[in-house]
Amino acid sequence: MIRLKPRFIDSDVFVSLANKTDANHRWATEVSQALARRDIPLITSSCVFGEAVTVISQQLGHKTAMATGATIIQSIPIIDPDEDVRLRAFELFGNQTSKNVRFTDCINMTLMKDLKIKEILSCDKHYKKNGFLRLGVDVGPENFMS
Repeated sequence: MIRLKPRFIDSDVFVSLANKTDANHRWATEVSQALARRDIPLITSSCVFGEAVTVISQQLGHKTAMATGATIIQSIPIIDPDEDVRLRAFELFGNQTSKNVRFTDCINMTLMKDLKIKEILSCDKHYKKNGFLRLGVDVGPENFMS
């Protein structure tokens, strides 16, 4: 069996999936289901994990954050950035022109470059501005197989 390359998932998607009233809930659900149907693996960073469970706790309560966090831990590999990744991410952060780019996003982009991953499950526009493709936004489900 051919193993497909993983795609990265950002915290905004975890939050949207958990919060049914989130403006992107339907989109996040549909794209996540399309990836699951094609057995496309996802990975994330420990920074994303921490950000997601914190925001979910603030929006939906601690119990929901704990349940979501447990699901993430059980189903998606979580990468811890080392010092080299943090330093390169900080340099990338310094080169951003938008005040809306989070340091976590720069960690993600640095990890994605290292892992040769070009696609991310996120709505954040700055990923595209930095040369990445957003699944379900820049790349439709018909192209998820590559």
